[in-house]
Amino acid sequence: MPLYTDALELIRAQLESIARGEKPPAIVVGTLTDGQLHSINQSRRERKNHLGQSDPFPPIKAEIVMVGRHLYNSRVVKDG
Repeated sequence: MPLYTDALELIRAQLESIARGEKPPAIVVGTLTDGQLHSINQSRRERKNHLGQSDPFPPIKAEIVMVGRHLYNSRVVKDG
């Protein structure tokens, strides 16, 4: 999962924004490799077939999007 060169700065800025009580937008911090993307989507197709669902799970995209509120709440607020 390659991160963009400015990903750490974007993540830090988002977490600082959450700490100030703001609601920042989701940010794109990287991408999955072609192999990772193929493997995940293949697994989703197999899971759909195993569950007997007629509609496939939609394929995911390669972008890694971060919404830091859960990370902030679980690691900063809850764990200190």
